[in-house]
Amino acid sequence: MKKLTAIIIISAVLLLCSCGKTESRTFFALDTVIEFKIYGQIPEGAEEYVKELELIYSKTDEGSELYKLNGEETSSPSDELYGLIVKSLGLCADTRGAFDITAGALTALWDEATEKGVPPDAQAINEAKELCGYGKVTADNGTVSKPKELKFDLGAVAKGCIAELTVKKMQSLGVRSGFASFGGSIAVIGDKPDGSGYKIGIRSPDGDTVIGYTLIRHGIVSTSGDYERYFEYEGKRYHHIIDTSTGMPAQSGVRSCTVISDDGAVSDALSTALFANPSLLDELYVKYDFEAVLITDGNTVITTENAGFVITADGYRKAN
Repeated sequence: MKKLTAIIIISAVLLLCSCGKTESRTFFALDTVIEFKIYGQIPEGAEEYVKELELIYSKTDEGSELYKLNGEETSSPSDELYGLIVKSLGLCADTRGAFDITAGALTALWDEATEKGVPPDAQAINEAKELCGYGKVTADNGTVSKPKELKFDLGAVAKGCIAELTVKKMQSLGVRSGFASFGGSIAVIGDKPDGSGYKIGIRSPDGDTVIGYTLIRHGIVSTSGDYERYFEYEGKRYHHIIDTSTGMPAQSGVRSCTVISDDGAVSDALSTALFANPSLLDELYVKYDFEAVLITDGNTVITTENAGFVITADGYRKAN
């Protein structure tokens, strides 16, 4: 269900001012390129901290905690994994499955289809759908129970969560300004040294040009888009964000959804949920603390009340 982004500008562009000395580092983890750019020095052990978290939340690493949990019916995971599962199940319910961490069978099916360049048939999709469903999971008193064949996929929430945890770790070690990019999620740390905020540019779904920006001073920015990972078969595009109700790539009329929140899990999960089902926007805006920018296939830009998005490119207009 989630975004995989090769370079930072695929989902958003963070513009830094020239004031103050910066230190940068780029490395690969979480199936994406990660970049730290910090005013001052990057704390020792920051990269290792991300990789430690990856060993908790990865669905593919056979040594990860999640991978082992996926093979069991009942387990008592670490506080970190249990906490994210519980929080995610609440988001699953509030989004009525537009975001669903139990869709591992479906995402695995479409991952294989992407590699082959051929969509799965209806029977395979229906069989995978039968193995999913957040209502089949119980999490109580530190114990998680599920059907053995049900597989969690935290790809639509883990990067935002890890981004938030990494920023908090850096702040505890003295970092006051900068950003950390985790593919489709970017964590902003404080103001710039001159006291101004950061401009976050959102790219066009049809290219690498920036269509506009919003100014933020802190928080996690997550973007889901149909242009990030896809294949074409017999003239039709199949992207990677799956509508769990149909088992097919979501066709909601949204091309890109960006969500800004201090809560990394909320930012990450809701960017997927609102891409798949934008009709949930008003309802979720009351329940959660976030701002959002949605770009439709008609180049209309839908924003929440305080998103502060400024359109700079021709051909785009704000919704009434």
